[in-house]
Amino acid sequence: MADLRSQLEMHREACELVRLGLRAGRCSASEAAEALDEADDRHGELSSGDALDGLRSDHETGDFETARESTRRLIVAIERIVLGRSTRELDTEILERQSAHRFRIGKLDLPRGQWLERLSESESADDRREIQEMLDRGQSELRLLREERFARRLEVLNAMHHGNHLEWAALRQPQVDSKAWSDSASLVLEASEPAYRDALAGGLSAIGSSRRASRADLIAIERRRAFDRFFPLANLANGIEFTTRGLGLALADLDSVTTAPALSRGAVCTAPHIPGRIQILHATRGGADTYESCLEASGRAFAFAFCSASLPIERRAPGDPALEHAWGRLFANRTQDRDWIERGPAAVRADVFAETGRFLRLLRLRRAAALARVEIELAALGEPGDPRPLGDFFADLLSDALGCSFAPEQMLGEANPELPALDQLRSACLVAQLEEYLRAEFGQSFWQVRGAGELLKELWNTGSTYSAEGIADQLGLGKLSVELAIESCLRESAR
Repeated sequence: MADLRSQLEMHREACELVRLGLRAGRCSASEAAEALDEADDRHGELSSGDALDGLRSDHETGDFETARESTRRLIVAIERIVLGRSTRELDTEILERQSAHRFRIGKLDLPRGQWLERLSESESADDRREIQEMLDRGQSELRLLREERFARRLEVLNAMHHGNHLEWAALRQPQVDSKAWSDSASLVLEASEPAYRDALAGGLSAIGSSRRASRADLIAIERRRAFDRFFPLANLANGIEFTTRGLGLALADLDSVTTAPALSRGAVCTAPHIPGRIQILHATRGGADTYESCLEASGRAFAFAFCSASLPIERRAPGDPALEHAWGRLFANRTQDRDWIERGPAAVRADVFAETGRFLRLLRLRRAAALARVEIELAALGEPGDPRPLGDFFADLLSDALGCSFAPEQMLGEANPELPALDQLRSACLVAQLEEYLRAEFGQSFWQVRGAGELLKELWNTGSTYSAEGIADQLGLGKLSVELAIESCLRESAR
């Protein structure tokens, strides 16, 4: 078992370094795929079948819950390797075809990446719609590849004794009741509908759009271009430390914070070795969205950095994605705190900035809820696994939830059968409960109190030992529930 763990750790580090190079623009998708194949070959015993058979036997016959839990995590880690290799050729083809896409509008003939940047930067609603429609046509060309990838995943899951993605999710996250969460997602959409419609109207007005929203309009609202001068790239590190220093956290705790030419928007956290090598890569431009995305990446990064090195790899490597999301949003949400806004970069336009932030919180909650419902249905499909009949359900639900049009053929580009939207919904619930707890313990501006930082370090020290539900239980927060997440959004929207 010790050798298996060391093999897993070396394999994970090698793969993360490859993905880091891809995200930073230092290698192409095909070069990354070749390097990932080499990592798989170097540690071929992990996916040979013998390791999985032995672990499954140990899991079924184990007498102690702690040992069974460790075995479960190891099984999931190895099954991810098997699944990743089985679809790598298709994944690479999708990425390469996306990268190769070029489109012409008028006299402009540009690659997809530059059109994406123009989409978020354009001040014209008509131009945004035209770019979005063009990009959608390019994505529709990938539909057959995505359907083939979905079918291939089902074949491999069946070979690993899982009838569908939902059964695999039950192994990955045994504490999550997908049916109950589907009902909760419906409650989110129903309860937040009136507030969202009002907030959407305000958001459209702010970007000069007077017609029905398009998905391109939502991108423009999230971009918050009007605030760029308050969030220059040169002050990004100061903006992060303004938010974290009161907690006793510093960027020096991380390996590095660097720009990545391949990232046109936002930031990502990479963790090749936990703890010890934690990096944040961010876009080469400033802006409120870059600052917020970097704060989210910082929350994840600090959680990795303060993980105990004495934990076995299955409790140091990322576990429940909802918990990783939660640490990120706990930091990113500070950009919506009244005190942060009034003392931070956008202080001179505090009211307008706060209004935009309230809309984005509602938008993200509703997007997660709507996609979670779709993803649960998608994950329940067994072989032959034709996802096309769910296309209309996806299009109707997302269009109604967000107030803009989605097409059935966009489903596999937006929804993922591994249930990431459900993870985001669970994360939003934990964050709402955690924020309430921290405010009760340390005051409204808990992010300025070192004691709150010490508590977070204690939680981070446990690595991925706990799920989002487990952290809530450890703090006595009760069962994860959408009620407080909804209330938090509606309370903010009513201000």
